[in-house]
Amino acid sequence: MKSVTVTGRGSAPFVVSVGLAAAVVVTVVAAIWPAPGRHVHGLLVVISLTLVAGVAGAGLRVVAAERRRAARESREVTDGGSG
Repeated sequence: MKSVTVTGRGSAPFVVSVGLAAAVVVTVVAAIWPAPGRHVHGLLVVISLTLVAGVAGAGLRVVAAERRRAARESREVTDGGSG
C-alpha cells in the first residue's frame, strides 16, 4: 500500500480528497437529518457550499500553476535551455 505524501506536489490530491469528502459528509447530514432547526440546516448548507467553493478555488489554483509551469518549460525548450 502506497503512503500518502502531504508535502510538495502530492498534497494537492490529498487536500482535494479531504475537502470533497468533508463537503459530501456535510451535504448528506444536511439532507438526511430528519428535522434540524432552521438555523442548523442553514449552517450545514453554508458550510457545505463553503467547502465546495474552497475545493473548486484550490483546484483552479493548481490548474493555473500547472499551466504556468508548462509554459515556462516550453519556453526553456524553445530557448535552448539558456537564460
